Amino acid sequence: MYRRAVVCVVLCLLGQYVSAQAQHNEVNKQDFSIDASQLGDLKQCLECLSLAEAARTELAKSATQQAIMKVLEKACMLLPADTSTQCLGQLDDIGPMIIDYVIEKLEPTAVCRDLGICDPSGPAPVQPSTNNGTKETVECNLCEMFVRAVKDEIDAYQWYIKGFMDDFCARLPEIVQGKCQTLVDQRFPDVMNILDQILDPQVACIALKLCQ
Repeated sequence: MYRRAVVCVVLCLLGQYVSAQAQHNEVNKQDFSIDASQLGDLKQCLECLSLAEAARTELAKSATQQAIMKVLEKACMLLPADTSTQCLGQLDDIGPMIIDYVIEKLEPTAVCRDLGICDPSGPAPVQPSTNNGTKETVECNLCEMFVRAVKDEIDAYQWYIKGFMDDFCARLPEIVQGKCQTLVDQRFPDVMNILDQILDPQVACIALKLCQ
């Protein structure tokens, strides 16, 4: 069941496209360079911000974080006995650091700008890593393995994530179902791309100062 729980976290991350709570969020239009006359774009931006924040709230929940830790524990158990023991010993320190890193990177304003939803210039281009290598340490290797494990779990369940998003749109009032589905179809690859960037093992572990 922990696998399903982890996938549900990602579903919340991807659910940032639509939300009935959008009308309760305030946004500074100037910060996003949004023309006040472009009400459709503003509504999408509000929806994105609202659900991106909901995703962070979900990720911060104890049950969700325990599910993620189970995925990382499984990754440790697949290693040879000696290495597995060392991995499990480091898990309680490194695991929460990775979760906190993802929460930080999912800051709603940044995510919605990167998707181009709150910025008319469109999705931000992928910025390739300029690092030519990292200094290998036990902590660095374990960190990269843990990040890779979470990323692999997400990649393996893209079909489930997309299906959940489709079902979410289908449950909305009929008048907005079409727009919701169009937005999901168009932005789903961009969302997966952003998740790939956040979960780049080398970049993430350097940011966490576990790799040099």
